[in-house]
Amino acid sequence: MEPVKPVTPSVEPNYPTEPTIEKALSEKSNALVSLRQAQLALVESNLESLHQRLGELKNGEKGNVWVRNVNSRNDFASTRTASDSHSSGFEQDVHSVQLGADAALTDNIRLGGFVGNARSDVDFDGEYGSGKVKTQSLGLYGTYLANNGFYWDNVAKYEYVKSESATTGKRKYNAYTLSTEVGRIHQLGQGWTVTPQIQAAWTRLSSQSDEERLSALTARAGVRVAKAIEFNGWKLQPYTEINGITTQTNNNQVRVNQYLFDVAESKGRIQTALGINAAVGNHRLGLEGSVTNGKYLDQPYKVQAVYRYSW
Repeated sequence: MEPVKPVTPSVEPNYPTEPTIEKALSEKSNALVSLRQAQLALVESNLESLHQRLGELKNGEKGNVWVRNVNSRNDFASTRTASDSHSSGFEQDVHSVQLGADAALTDNIRLGGFVGNARSDVDFDGEYGSGKVKTQSLGLYGTYLANNGFYWDNVAKYEYVKSESATTGKRKYNAYTLSTEVGRIHQLGQGWTVTPQIQAAWTRLSSQSDEERLSALTARAGVRVAKAIEFNGWKLQPYTEINGITTQTNNNQVRVNQYLFDVAESKGRIQTALGINAAVGNHRLGLEGSVTNGKYLDQPYKVQAVYRYSW
């Protein structure tokens, strides 16, 4: 018997794969991306407060002067800036004041104007330092309220935006916003009302030489449930509200040297609120607290207080 010849095994070598390594952004790159996100978040927050103001104009007064103070915090998550890098994310503390006045042109139409001032401190996560974003705003608003409870609110506003950080220096921008909201107040009896509402807003934010001009479309759909109560001469209206909000932007980027970094949008989020409006004589008071949870943007608290004098 002939001996069996040994067989040479065929083994394919197993080459190790290269691990994906996330590159750390430079401090300037991170600040450029994060401050663009913070600028838009502040401009959107100012618009939310104004539409809340319009929601109070459904009681038939001939004229109003008002002041609103808002304090909130935005937590913006780390977002992808390129195929191999992420931003740090940031925490933004916001403080704003709005002043305005309006008058009824007819029983159904009201026009008004406002000015505002807002500032925010932006703390970049990790060891990326901090920055600031400030705005000064002015604008016009109008609302139409039909006898059947249907309403249509419109806002046009301009904001002068300033931002700064140690690496980007001081920068100045112009922001323009147009917004429209429609809804209907349904009277359910015994003081109860339910108000479904939808809103669409467009914002354009200017840019510097190493940034792209930013355009954003924001859509909101929600419902408010309220109960009218009279107590010891006061007219009270506690309410709760829930909104679904989404923001879409153009493919926005910033440039550092020859590298481009994406500025991600905040995308979808859910906002819930509890509040109360109170009236006695010509005086109106309001207080609201809300929280927002989203894919990239959370708002662990937002507290706003308003006083208006009506006649």
